[in-house]
Amino acid sequence: MALKRKLQNILDPSTAHEPELLLLEVVHIRSASLPPSFRGRFLKAEVRYGAPWSWRCETSPVEVPKLAVFSAKACVRMLAEAARVAGATTQVGVDFGATCFFLAPTVWRRMIRIRLIDNASGEILAKASLPWSRSAARTQEVHLHGAFGSRVGSITLATETQVMTRRQFVGLARVSGAEVRGDALVAELAPAIRGEVQDLGIIRV
Repeated sequence: MALKRKLQNILDPSTAHEPELLLLEVVHIRSASLPPSFRGRFLKAEVRYGAPWSWRCETSPVEVPKLAVFSAKACVRMLAEAARVAGATTQVGVDFGATCFFLAPTVWRRMIRIRLIDNASGEILAKASLPWSRSAARTQEVHLHGAFGSRVGSITLATETQVMTRRQFVGLARVSGAEVRGDALVAELAPAIRGEVQDLGIIRV
């Protein structure tokens, strides 16, 4: 809650003129490739930074695409194609398009943990973890695992460390429509392009 209060104070327009520099740990949640059994579910991604104590935030729920309705003739063609490539597993793509900005807290281990949660039941359907990288943001695909450790798909994300002024941070929140969720500022469909926040004079470290 301390980070949430600090974020809310920083975003207060009355203090946006302060020249304070902010060190930010940024996680870009791109998309996920999931099994067909996830179709029709509304999922949200929970992002946790640090271990064993962590700071967390959540994306808005997104729907995993349902099966489309096809004509009988189209179904026959698709069944024939499925028979031709028997044994292949069809994955379903879902786009989260969210970026989480954490005010860089002191943590024991620098790592990221991702959980995909069913929005209706709160059930954790898949999870992944990876060590933090301070290098320039690079998109990477990470395996997702189910409750019993079996692989159930993958998620595409990027991490980076940024420095910006308080004024830039407030401007980012205003332009992107971002809001504080948990311990981070979450921007969805933000000006986060190819793993970078652009045109804001960002200093990358």
